[in-house]
Amino acid sequence: MSKSKAVESIALARVPPEQRQHWSSVAAIQAGYLVSVSSLITGAQLALGLPLTYVVLAGVLGYAVIVALAIPQGIQGRDLGVPSVEVATSAFGEQGSRWIVSTILAASTVGWFAINAHICGVTFASLLTTHLGIPVPTTAAVVGWGLVMLSTAVLGFQGLKYLNMVGVPLMIGVCTYSTYLALSSHGLEPLRSYVPTGDRSLASAVAVVVGSYAVGAVTAADTNRYQRSRRHVAMATTVGILPAGVLALCAGAALGVIAKTPDLAGIFVKLGIPVLGVVAVVMSTWAANAGNAYSAGINAVKLFGLPDSFRAAATIGCGIIGIVAACFDVLGLFLVIMETFGVVVTPLCGVMIADYWLRGRGSPQRWRAVPGFRIPGMIAWAVGVAVGHFVTFGVPILFGMVAAALTDLALGRIWPAPAAPEPALDGGGRHRRGGQTGPMPRREPVRELGPVEITDLITGACVLGTGGGGSLAGGLEIVRPHLESGRPLRLASLQDLPDEEWIACPYAAGAATGGKSVTPGGDTNALASFIALEDYLGLHFHGVISTELGAENTADAVHVAVELGIVLVDADPAGRSVPELQHSTFSMYGVPIAPLAVATAQGDIALLSQVGGDTRAEALVRAMAVASGDEIGVASHPIRGADLRDVVIPGAISKALAMGEAMRLARLSGQDVAEALAAVGGGAVRFRGRVIDLVWQNQGGFTVGHVEFGGVGAYSGSRYQMWFKNEYLVSSRDGIVDVTVPDLLCVVEASGEPVTNPHYAPDREYAIFALPAPEPWKTPAGVELFGPRSFGFDIDYVPFEKVVLDEEPFGVR
Repeated sequence: MSKSKAVESIALARVPPEQRQHWSSVAAIQAGYLVSVSSLITGAQLALGLPLTYVVLAGVLGYAVIVALAIPQGIQGRDLGVPSVEVATSAFGEQGSRWIVSTILAASTVGWFAINAHICGVTFASLLTTHLGIPVPTTAAVVGWGLVMLSTAVLGFQGLKYLNMVGVPLMIGVCTYSTYLALSSHGLEPLRSYVPTGDRSLASAVAVVVGSYAVGAVTAADTNRYQRSRRHVAMATTVGILPAGVLALCAGAALGVIAKTPDLAGIFVKLGIPVLGVVAVVMSTWAANAGNAYSAGINAVKLFGLPDSFRAAATIGCGIIGIVAACFDVLGLFLVIMETFGVVVTPLCGVMIADYWLRGRGSPQRWRAVPGFRIPGMIAWAVGVAVGHFVTFGVPILFGMVAAALTDLALGRIWPAPAAPEPALDGGGRHRRGGQTGPMPRREPVRELGPVEITDLITGACVLGTGGGGSLAGGLEIVRPHLESGRPLRLASLQDLPDEEWIACPYAAGAATGGKSVTPGGDTNALASFIALEDYLGLHFHGVISTELGAENTADAVHVAVELGIVLVDADPAGRSVPELQHSTFSMYGVPIAPLAVATAQGDIALLSQVGGDTRAEALVRAMAVASGDEIGVASHPIRGADLRDVVIPGAISKALAMGEAMRLARLSGQDVAEALAAVGGGAVRFRGRVIDLVWQNQGGFTVGHVEFGGVGAYSGSRYQMWFKNEYLVSSRDGIVDVTVPDLLCVVEASGEPVTNPHYAPDREYAIFALPAPEPWKTPAGVELFGPRSFGFDIDYVPFEKVVLDEEPFGVR
């Protein structure tokens, strides 16, 4: 639902992060269901058979139960980003959800639409015809207002949000003002002395209250899929349901007792506010009914296997059916219908809660759509309906829900679900992952990397780290448990990423001085920040992309991918290691770094929903690194697969693999490692020597300094200097500039071991070789962003290949 589109097109697909809403929007929609005419009527009719104190108690208990059901249901929607009928594909199976769950929910929401349209039309016609002298046919009022309510539902979530921002405060004001007028005219005596004419039990009243919003509780995911966090679901549900429901129920009971009629039109007339009553009836019923039609349309899309783009048409169809039903007298069966809805619908909730929260432990990673019918869920639902219908004591519908949950858990142990194919398909031939539907992409040709290849990858990334990106020992320690367990790394090519799936970058940030502790299994902070970003955005990333090629940062990306069972993308935004966050093709092409999450070793989690550019993000993140002992993890740059392809360097992981393999084979065969690496990378050896001077310091979270080598062998009598800021930036030979960023300067020991700054030993011999920068860095924009002048060197960038071929070293100007 982009801001440029007036009509929402999302039905069954996952809600993308940029369309997540503030929790108050969802709270307003939920309150709109309850601060309504139907709630007033419920309260007035309950008062016929209960003392007022029992009506209040029934309201508090009933809506507390609703909140207790709606929060876990809503969190499922928020976690997966999909509506209730899609969440149910795990508990009932794809076909069970389609034919059973969607049918029940569509029928229930259409039924509620009919009830509310009937109440609105009848009350509107009665007030205008009888009490204001304006003749309005009842059927015309029902049809007319039904169409008006339907129009908002067609718009989608945004229509519901803005409608309820007006309707809810208005209805709260009407309830408050009406109660004030009634008490001002009659005092409290009618309430104190009231004796109900009927005989209804408290348990029965609670069942009516629960039944009045049972459909709303089960379909809570329909609106809560737009939430940003689980906490927001709990806040919106509690604030939106409990106060609004109890207020409207109690107001209806009090007004009915004082006016001595459960008829809503009669209540407003006796209070002397028929005009205000008309406005209140229309606005409140409109708000509630638009939500009913909205949910009905979503379920119709599922039932009939329609594409998401047909959501509006499906909503119109459901609304027309509801309007036709509303033309008949359904009000006499009001309480019976509510209780029936409760009996049939709440067991669905029980099965879904058992599946996601008890069996799945509330983990989105454990959720999966089950193909076909999931028989244990179907049987459990039927058992719950039977218990709710035949039990005659207590609150039967709650007993039915609990029975459904327990039955599902018991049968699930002895009746395993069928295996889901990969990729899963729905009935319309659409790709589905985590509830997302869309055109089926080409099957992803995932390459699995074993322990040897993962070791090669980390080794090659260390070489391409150009002195930064973390040490080889640290990178191998991060992935060590995966190497020992044999768990494979799944590597996916850029072109075969699903267009609509999301990718993000997990990495560590800080100085490369080796002070950072590394936990085996990579459970430093990158994984924590990645999960925090998922939680904030309300989605599950399809894969990770390494933020650069460096031993520890690439290892962190590998760890997150293996640990979460997602893919590592064969690309990166640097093609090497870089000192600062803005040194990436993401920055070059304008891909926003935010939202981003930061996790520290001290247990802090920081989320930046927006930030003033990559340079500002670098300053903030670096400050946190300095304050946290260089032990922080970052997850940033959430981006869709379709958008990723044109803004990163393809094949970066494969390049690191090739470099690591070349090093391994050269060392095994006794070849010169530096020459072998330079050949594979298209570069050249620039110098060989021993360290004669090393000066460095930790400066603002960076390892900054320079190292000087005295030549050996063919390079005897020459000196070679390299300046670094985590990574090597500029080198010179005997005072003549040799290689500069963005080209790569790499250092290995004579044994072939790659070296990271500032870890040199004076008695060892080192080989220095250069590699050409990835093509994006050689463009004017790339050189401006990551050339020598960006680091304060008064030097123009000349590709080192030109220096080698022309043998024309260029000097400092």
